[in-house]
Amino acid sequence: MTDQNNRDIVLLCGPGAMQGVFSAGVLMTFEEANLYPRIKAGYGVSAGAMNLAYYFARQTAFGSSIYTEELIGRKFIRKEYLPIGIIERWVHKKVTALPLEWRATPINLDFLFDEIITQKKQLNMASLESALQEIDFKILLANPEKATTHYVEAKGETLQKLKASTAIVPYYNHSIMIEGCPYVDPSIIRPFGAEELIAQLQEEDKLVVISNFSFERGMRHHLMATLEAEVTSLMFEDELSTAVHHRFEQLDYELRLIQQFPGVTIIQPCSGQEIHPNETNQVRLKGMYNHGMEHGRKFLEKEREFKRDNQ
Repeated sequence: MTDQNNRDIVLLCGPGAMQGVFSAGVLMTFEEANLYPRIKAGYGVSAGAMNLAYYFARQTAFGSSIYTEELIGRKFIRKEYLPIGIIERWVHKKVTALPLEWRATPINLDFLFDEIITQKKQLNMASLESALQEIDFKILLANPEKATTHYVEAKGETLQKLKASTAIVPYYNHSIMIEGCPYVDPSIIRPFGAEELIAQLQEEDKLVVISNFSFERGMRHHLMATLEAEVTSLMFEDELSTAVHHRFEQLDYELRLIQQFPGVTIIQPCSGQEIHPNETNQVRLKGMYNHGMEHGRKFLEKEREFKRDNQ
C-alpha cells in the first residue's frame, strides 16, 4: 500500500482515435519508470481512457500493440463506409426508419471491444480493479440527448463506459446505454472536460495533460467540424450538432483553463509530426508511439532534475 501523501500526479489523457498511440507511448515510459506510487488520479477521454485502463492494469505494452497490430487492417476503420453511412443516416432521418444494423459504421467499435479488448488482447479487469483501490480513475462521457458531458467513476461497468467514451459521433452508428442513459464519445463536445476536472483538483496537485494532437489548427479542422455537425444532425437533436460545430471554440476555452492551473505540464506531439485520427499505416503508428515514448522520457528526466534540485 502506497502512502497517499506521496501521490501528487493527476493524469489527464485526451482523445484522438488512432492518435491515441502517442499517449500509449508516453504511458509506456511511465510504467517502465514505475510512476504508479505518485499517481493520485487518472482522467481519460475516449482513446485516452482506454490507454489509462491498460496502464493502470500494468498492461501498457499489451494495450499499445492494439494500435499497431490489431487496428491496421480494414476491420476497424472502414473509410469506404463513410459515403454510404451518410446516405443511410439521411434516409433514416428524412425518409423512413432503417434498422440499426443497416446503418453503416465507418468505425467498427464492436470489433475493437468484442474481439480485441475482451478476447484477443483482454484487459485484465482484476489487475485494474486492484489498482483502483488506490488510484481514482474517471472516464468522460457525453449525453447526446442533452449535449452535456461529465466524468464518471471507472468502477462498475468499466468496459461499457470505455466503449461509450469511444463511441464517436457520427462515425459509430448509435449511443451506448449505461444505467438507462445514452452516452457517446465526449470529445466531439468537450475534448478534455477541463472545467469539471479542474474543479476537483487540489492546489498542490501536479496536473499532467497528455494530448494526442498539437493545438495548432487550420481551415481543414474547422471544415471537418462543420461536416461532422451536419451528419450528426441526422442522428441526434440539434443541441448535439451545434456543440459539434463549435467544439474547437470549446477546445480553446478548455486550453485556457488548463494552462492557468499552476501545476500543469502538457505533453503533446511536436507540431507537424502528429498523425491523423484515422491513420492505419503501421510504420507511422509505430513512429508516433516512439515519439510518445521520447516525450515521456523527457518528462521523467525533468521530474528527476526537479527532485535533485529540491533535495
